[in-house]
Amino acid sequence: MNESCFNQVVGLTDMVVSAKDEVGICDLCNGPMRVQKTFEHEGRTIEHGTFNVRETVYVCSERCRNDDGTLFTKRAESVVRTIMPNSIVGYDVMVCVGLNRLLGHKQREEIKAELKERHGIRLSSGEVSNLTRHFLEYLLRLHHARADQLKGVLETDGGWPMQVDATGDSSEARIL
Repeated sequence: MNESCFNQVVGLTDMVVSAKDEVGICDLCNGPMRVQKTFEHEGRTIEHGTFNVRETVYVCSERCRNDDGTLFTKRAESVVRTIMPNSIVGYDVMVCVGLNRLLGHKQREEIKAELKERHGIRLSSGEVSNLTRHFLEYLLRLHHARADQLKGVLETDGGWPMQVDATGDSSEARIL
């Protein structure tokens, strides 16, 4: 009974949220879009807990294709902004896992327990590892996208941080 009450407080497990944007037009040909499919799937975010969403996906009526050959589709913007691609987990969960694992030095089981206890979110150990890897990939992309700004700050800040290996003899000390 305690777990049931907790799930009702932190999650929307018994509620289905509808995610359906306006039909709109195709970004490639400016033609009309039509419903391709409507499906229900789970979502897990720190902000909303665990919930179910009924999402409507639109496809170009003219059957336009992306560069990779797939049909041009549009998903509900609210879902795209919240839940990671090919996942049921939200970006906020990925950030929480990445920060706890890499900066907080927590073990996977500690992170799983904390997410379950504080947010009602259940993840497997493998999912914690995958989310950590995704976090690093996003961080790397952000680093490359902001490299010029970072370089500018380092130049105006008076120097460059370096790692010095001084674990051997003084004659073997080297800058990496």
